[in-house]
Amino acid sequence: MKKSCYGILSILLCLFLIILPFSFTSAFAESHSTLGYGPLENEIGLPLSIGVDGTDRVWVLDALKSSICIFSSQFTVVSSFSLPISLPLSIHQLDFQPNGDACWLLVNEFLYKFSIKGTLLSEINLKTLPLIGMKTMDRFAAVSDSSFLFVENLSNECYLVDISHPEIPANLLSESNNILLVKEVQSYQDTFFLLCQDLLSSSDNQFVFYQISSRGDLLRKESLGHSKLMMPVGFSINSSGTIFLYDGTFQFEIYNSQFSLLYNASPPLPDSDQYRPLLVAFSQKTVLLIHPYKGVFLFDGTTSSLKIPVTNHDSVLLLPSAVCGNHQQTVVYDAITQKLHYYYYELWKSAFKLNFLQNESLSQSSVQVFQSSSTDVFVVWQGVYLRILRVNPLTWSSTEIQIPSYIPPRSTVFIRSEDNRFFAYSWYDSILYSFSEKSDEVTKIQIPKIENPYSMYNCRITVDKSGFVFLLIPTVQKVYVFDTSGSLTHYFTLLDEGYLHYSDMKIFQDIVAMCNYAKSTVEFYTKKGEYLYSFGSRGAILYPKTNSAYSETVESLQYPLSLGVFDKTLWITDSGNSRVVAMRGKSNPDLVKIELQIGSKSAYINNNRIDLDAPPFTENGRTLVPLRFIGEAFGASVVWDGNTKKVTYTLGSTIIEVIIGSTIAVVNGEKKNLDVPPKLVNGRTFVPLRFISESFGASVIWEAATKKIYIEFNKNS
Repeated sequence: MKKSCYGILSILLCLFLIILPFSFTSAFAESHSTLGYGPLENEIGLPLSIGVDGTDRVWVLDALKSSICIFSSQFTVVSSFSLPISLPLSIHQLDFQPNGDACWLLVNEFLYKFSIKGTLLSEINLKTLPLIGMKTMDRFAAVSDSSFLFVENLSNECYLVDISHPEIPANLLSESNNILLVKEVQSYQDTFFLLCQDLLSSSDNQFVFYQISSRGDLLRKESLGHSKLMMPVGFSINSSGTIFLYDGTFQFEIYNSQFSLLYNASPPLPDSDQYRPLLVAFSQKTVLLIHPYKGVFLFDGTTSSLKIPVTNHDSVLLLPSAVCGNHQQTVVYDAITQKLHYYYYELWKSAFKLNFLQNESLSQSSVQVFQSSSTDVFVVWQGVYLRILRVNPLTWSSTEIQIPSYIPPRSTVFIRSEDNRFFAYSWYDSILYSFSEKSDEVTKIQIPKIENPYSMYNCRITVDKSGFVFLLIPTVQKVYVFDTSGSLTHYFTLLDEGYLHYSDMKIFQDIVAMCNYAKSTVEFYTKKGEYLYSFGSRGAILYPKTNSAYSETVESLQYPLSLGVFDKTLWITDSGNSRVVAMRGKSNPDLVKIELQIGSKSAYINNNRIDLDAPPFTENGRTLVPLRFIGEAFGASVVWDGNTKKVTYTLGSTIIEVIIGSTIAVVNGEKKNLDVPPKLVNGRTFVPLRFISESFGASVIWEAATKKIYIEFNKNS
């Protein structure tokens, strides 16, 4: 009987732990919905690299979804899986090699091996390998699970590594009379192939092929002096061992495994600069090319045909990276297509391309969108210049906001929708500029320099209704809070200590919402910095048959980039899932907000004015308030004992006892020291505000410039 009782208790405990996070979420959000959809079956999002295995299956590395999608030789879907890592948007930061029913992926300093089902088979930290550890490898080739050839990024040195004997890496091609530039490395069966440029040779014999065994023995060295290509940049080997040598215009020549020429140079590919600098051998005379915004093309040297398309519908979202809205509309910016999408409620209406961004890459600029107090939205572009546009999403007409010329382009911008107030924080000299759209008056506030300027280039700011400035610095995982004069009131450290994990911050229903890009969650904190709960967990939506699948599993997020807030709605750009998730909040009846000001008899409880018998005052840096007001504001019972001059507050299970003139207080039977004692002034009893408030679990913020105190308390906390 006892054993069965323990079993029942265990089940109940597990159910409690499962239900608990959802109860926190339901306290602040009463509904969820989604906007937008991305790639469907037989489509891809942002092809970054491709490879062909021994059975001519095509493996596509999709940076949009951080996934791999495998197609048959007839370009029908075989399978797809999500990667447990976020992929960079640049091919120069990774390398990729399918190998049978698995693939190798090099990202930064890690080398991963995945099965065709997505199972992680191996993970190698290159930093732990002798000699390799201090270098940055950007290319590799593998002939087995233990034998690899790596190319170092800066020195261009090649290292043959046997994982089973990592203490003896071999530095290849270290010929003293040559300066070799490694253009490409590949593997075929159990040997490595390298294309090198000998910078000291004559122009006819600059390019050389090396074939090296898995043990590092030189098997063949072949000059390419007979090649008709002006400047070979790479090569690829198909499943039968045929070698395709190509240049920057994708002209290619075909050689057999003995380096005999089989096929002369093809004509240059039109618009070759629009494709990624990668050619992959496919059949005997065809190759695969990647156009990042169109898809994977099959090219036979004369004509090209699209085989695996990038999803391309007017209403599709690829990489939503910024969002704003109001009660009726939502505007979303897509960083890949550089379009603004307009939704009326949840219905897509139109899209508009920001033409002035057409020459900007994803890494060169950033775009934010903010809702105005009307239908219009503000578009903030930060690149070489700082530009702000007011855009009407109904007509897509726009006007440019005049920004004072002395505000640096790399300032972090926030626009408060309630009053269309512009805030620009210059992180280099730590000045907060504030101005309005139709006024030449600019307010400058000097913010204390709290971090190295170079660690603040990707910081975010938000300014609440009372003028408090919240500054997120992702590099140190901290939020600093300043009052209206620029004085630091407090700071708090975020839950996740990962470098650059946080990408955005907004104030949602007087709660600080933090977008954790790396963990694929949104975290919620009080303004004081107390962690409340998280929404979402990592989960990818991979190429479904219909777009309705994008409206399901709203709590599965994939690398969210930004947040948008208006009234009781919080939008999350679920960027890796090509959609926006909207959380519609509800008023929290248990939230108590108290506002006081030193010397003023007017106080506010949830925006309702209360007249005090006597104003608060400060003594030794501490604020004292009328005893009965603060207790009743929290909903506590207040008992005054005239004989002992003791005040007892009772709220739920919390009992606080203080005595006039004593610096010793008692909270739930435990003695506490007070900085200042309660005291009688003109017949009125005053108690220390912060001590009473924080003993009840409330957060207290002091604004030095206005001498205001803001208190927030959740009755159910």
